[in-house]
Amino acid sequence: MPDIAEVARVAIGLVVRDGELHDPVRKIGLSLGRDLAVACPARGSGLNAAIVGFADACRQTGFVRCDMSTISDANTCRVRFAGCEEMLGYRVSGAGRSVCSFDEGLLEAYLKHQVPQSNLSVHESKCLGQGDDYCEFLIEPLASSRGIW
Repeated sequence: MPDIAEVARVAIGLVVRDGELHDPVRKIGLSLGRDLAVACPARGSGLNAAIVGFADACRQTGFVRCDMSTISDANTCRVRFAGCEEMLGYRVSGAGRSVCSFDEGLLEAYLKHQVPQSNLSVHESKCLGQGDDYCEFLIEPLASSRGIW
């Protein structure tokens, strides 16, 4: 498996420079998220265990420190990334847009691999690139997977 932190540095840097690269960079995250799920599986089953497993995998690989907020209700959860600019080695604030499509794909693929019966989506709801204080990802099950928490 490639060095995820190094791939993220390049991928996010590309999106900072050109917002049109959002979707291709997200696809790279989706591909590596499956690899990460195999290399660093979650302990336990279910979506909550998978989210904790993702945070552990991030720490194990030196990617980012991943802080998880509480589940807001029966159908949504937010995962907050901290330490992004330190890991990247450059500032993303001021880009004027969300730049973490790689992370978005990485998280979604990891969760889908760990909880195969889930049909969920991950979207960045806050980003340093947009001027927010941290990057945060909203995890929502699609209609067919409601109640997987």
